[in-house]
Amino acid sequence: MRPTILVLLLAMLLSACSPIRNLQKVEARIPCLGSVGKERTKLLSKNFEKIGEPLLQTSLEVSLNAFEFSKATLGKYTKHQEAQAHNTTPQYADSTSPPPTAYYQLRISDLVELKAQLNANHNETLREYLQDDMELSLLTGISFVTDGVPAQELNSARHFYLKDDAGALVLVAHNEHRFVEIPMFNLDVFDFETSHLCWKHNNRSQLEVAAIIPSGSRCPGETKKDPIKLDNTKTYLKL
Repeated sequence: MRPTILVLLLAMLLSACSPIRNLQKVEARIPCLGSVGKERTKLLSKNFEKIGEPLLQTSLEVSLNAFEFSKATLGKYTKHQEAQAHNTTPQYADSTSPPPTAYYQLRISDLVELKAQLNANHNETLREYLQDDMELSLLTGISFVTDGVPAQELNSARHFYLKDDAGALVLVAHNEHRFVEIPMFNLDVFDFETSHLCWKHNNRSQLEVAAIIPSGSRCPGETKKDPIKLDNTKTYLKL
């Protein structure tokens, strides 16, 4: 039994950042920016149950900012570390080391290109699942702490991109001389932001993504979060 369990665990780790083509729920401690899944809230904590990622044929520009911890964000980080302590040793659990004073925030800034990618043929299967399940959302922002080499690469870079690398999304930092890939598992993510899609019919009466908006916001104009309501509106107008 033990070899079988080991093989299953390795398979789960390898699929943690796999694209949507397998359509499997992946329990990932660190969600990948740009992934698709469901936000779950339990008491005062929340997590993101990832099911996959869009396929990107061109890279997406992302923004990176550094902030000092406020009382509220430090509270979120502390709760995150306490939750992780049940399964593993926190990265900053050493009492002799001071806690981090600053954190990074990474957001997908080129939502226009992301919308175009979602509407492209190579994401047709993903688009169908997004149409059918209103609980699905996009992970468009993460707050995290990191140190060592990843922090040095982030601090020295001037541009950041999200790209598809063999079916997994990776963060790319670009400075004046080189491009460096920074794996998401090097980032200690303690908070995240999601976005939902607004739908419309194109000139061929096919559903397509009209806008990507922060979760909780209202869809603009005649676009709808639920595509079924578009069909109902169309039927009502005919009557």
